[in-house]
Amino acid sequence: SRIDSGLSNNVIEINGSKTCYGFYLYYTNALTMGGDSSNALIANNIIYKPMVNKKYEGEFHGIYISYPHIDILHNTVVGKATSNNCLNINGTSSAYNANIQNNIFAVANSQNKLNQYPIYSSKNDYILPTYGIILDNNNYYSPFDTIGYAGNIIQRLHHLQTKSLQNYHSKSIQPIWADTNIFTLQNSHAFFTQNIGVHTDIQNTPRLSLTSMGAYSINIENLDAGIFDMTFAPNNNDIDIAVSINNTGQNPINSITINWSIDSVAQQSVTWSGNLPNFADSIVISLGKLSEGVHTIDAWISDI
Repeated sequence: SRIDSGLSNNVIEINGSKTCYGFYLYYTNALTMGGDSSNALIANNIIYKPMVNKKYEGEFHGIYISYPHIDILHNTVVGKATSNNCLNINGTSSAYNANIQNNIFAVANSQNKLNQYPIYSSKNDYILPTYGIILDNNNYYSPFDTIGYAGNIIQRLHHLQTKSLQNYHSKSIQPIWADTNIFTLQNSHAFFTQNIGVHTDIQNTPRLSLTSMGAYSINIENLDAGIFDMTFAPNNNDIDIAVSINNTGQNPINSITINWSIDSVAQQSVTWSGNLPNFADSIVISLGKLSEGVHTIDAWISDI
């Protein structure tokens, strides 16, 4: 393989029904096979395989690597074929290296449970750091209990962490796409990560020190927060209401005011004070009580 300056900022949609590859990277480095061992950069790419034939399709391999010298950073790989290996690591040793971080590997086929793997490797050794593979800060999502395969099926993220001895900052969250043609994220704040050296995104928008996994960056305010969950806990004849707040800004938060209503009737606002660190750390804030019955509850952050 020859990749002089990397493979970046591509949108690849594969519409065939035979076995296919987004990127097939075999003995790939920055210059020539067997020559300079500096790493090629594979960044800010979108690779998508829609379902073409419901009865039969060949396998989809989004990014296939074998004996690499590559950095795979900030790619979005989505497989909707009947068989998906979004990331396929098929051969390596300690003489090679691949730095695979800040990517989204997502299975979008919710109909066929067999062979639906965000990450696939024929051997467990190939996902170990001792074999030159660095895996972290990625999102691996499958609608089934098949987050991966490495010699055998890996069901959940914590199983992948145990088998790979890494991935401790990776996630397994369903991407909600704002646009399924270009795969921008509606829930981008769930995919915060630290920028490790890719300075722009697929649209050449600058990436800040905090950015998003996948091909697109997001604008991050200095102070910002969001409600990502609301809980209801029975308490005698009442129900206790609480919200979970994420710090989605670049700076710590010292105060948050939450307004809320029951059946469109405004309730007493709640102000929290303390220290909420940046980079999506979260807290739970109690709002009040609710009588049993059918109600509509709204809550929003009015001041930070």
